[in-house]
Amino acid sequence: MDWSQINSVLRRLGVATDASENHGVLCGLLCARGPSAEGAWLDLVRTERTTDVTDEAAWEELSRLFRTTLGQLHDEGFTFTLLLPEDNQPLLLRAEAMTEWCQGFLYGLAAGGVEDTEVLPEEVREITEDIVEISGATAEGDDGEPGEAAYAELIEYLRVGVILVFETLEAERAGANSDRVIH
Repeated sequence: MDWSQINSVLRRLGVATDASENHGVLCGLLCARGPSAEGAWLDLVRTERTTDVTDEAAWEELSRLFRTTLGQLHDEGFTFTLLLPEDNQPLLLRAEAMTEWCQGFLYGLAAGGVEDTEVLPEEVREITEDIVEISGATAEGDDGEPGEAAYAELIEYLRVGVILVFETLEAERAGANSDRVIH
């Protein structure tokens, strides 16, 4: 699934926010809640709708995006990717989408129950603080090699950072569940 395809699905549903921001929300929710986040994410998408269009195929596409993203986050081959405009799009558009993805990710974490990053493990806290910084960045007009290289480095940092956040919080959830005493 690509950015253009998911944008088209969101437009069919009457959702004003774009694929990058919605994917960021999805990833934040997955980090916070794990596999149980699908319903919460789809509910958040529903609240963004400006029309009451019924399109079951579009909802199935979003469910498929959820399953694909969850599978990528679990994949030991580190196949996780951020849903951003294709590389043939202008750098400014891609950079803006990256900041929107970051804003969505932070919103998804909070909506998933991770409202205070100070209580997170140190590595996760540092990554989320970096994502806060990136989410507030403004893109400037360097479409040349230095701009492309900086963009690629940020995307790789975010990609690996989100995998680390997901794995760390998943391990914490698993530890919390194994600490339960069953009578």
